Amino acid sequence: MSIGRERLIVNCGAHRGRGDWWQAQRSTAAHSTLVVDDTNSSVFSPDSGLVRGPRTVTCKRDEAEGNAWLDMSHDGYSPTFDLIHRRRLFLRPAATICAARTG
Repeated sequence: MSIGRERLIVNCGAHRGRGDWWQAQRSTAAHSTLVVDDTNSSVFSPDSGLVRGPRTVTCKRDEAEGNAWLDMSHDGYSPTFDLIHRRRLFLRPAATICAARTG
């Protein structure tokens, strides 16, 4: 997601194949999101898919007068830190973020 030429929410990109870069792009730190104590919110096996991830994921979108509220959360940090990660964004039609909160 960007505003004009400024990137707001990004990730590290994609890399085909295996190896160190493949493992790195599967980490929470490879994305524009909360990282707690240098810990991933999900655990992947080295060779295949998800071993442990959030049990509850919510996503709510409300619109009024062309504006949009995105309210999202997951409990991926709950087993380790007893935390829920919630992100709420308010988007205006002019592509300007008025309020962004994460925590």
